Amino acid sequence: YTIDHRSIDVFYNQGSPFLAPSDEIQNRTGLHDFYNFNYLGEAAYKFTGDLMGYIRFSSGYRAGGFNARQADPTVPFSFAPEKATAYEIGLKSEWFDHRLRANVAGYYTDYSNLQLQEYTGGIGTTSNANAYYEGFELEVQAVPTKNLSVDGSVGYVNPVYEQFPFLVANAAGVLTQQNIASIGK
Repeated sequence: YTIDHRSIDVFYNQGSPFLAPSDEIQNRTGLHDFYNFNYLGEAAYKFTGDLMGYIRFSSGYRAGGFNARQADPTVPFSFAPEKATAYEIGLKSEWFDHRLRANVAGYYTDYSNLQLQEYTGGIGTTSNANAYYEGFELEVQAVPTKNLSVDGSVGYVNPVYEQFPFLVANAAGVLTQQNIASIGK
């Protein structure tokens, strides 16, 4: 179980000779508490002395926070905690008197409020997206002789964003968040 406390006080330079009084930025203050419970479960089964299968499910968490450097009042001042739920299934095997090892795994990770960093005009902002990642990994190790080991691996990941906010400036230069996940679909 995790409890995270976040607070911030941002004071901008008031009375700047470069800004008209109506353009001055307001100070910002924030306080958030984030609570989360993570879990991990795994089951494995040995089919033979050289072949084992497993399934695993788990959750992960990263606390939310504040966009302290972003002074634009149209950009959200805070961002939500990121949460992930992951599922994995795989096989681990050894062959030819332990001279060949082959492992394969498939996975799916569902992200809620995935924290994304974007930079607009040199200022970083964190926003939240919803996505899932799916993929697989294959790794092979061969030991043909006592003094030679050959390793290789390949992996594939397919990230799918269901909701992806992005800061876009309109003709007046005002930043707004738009969902760009559906672009190109």
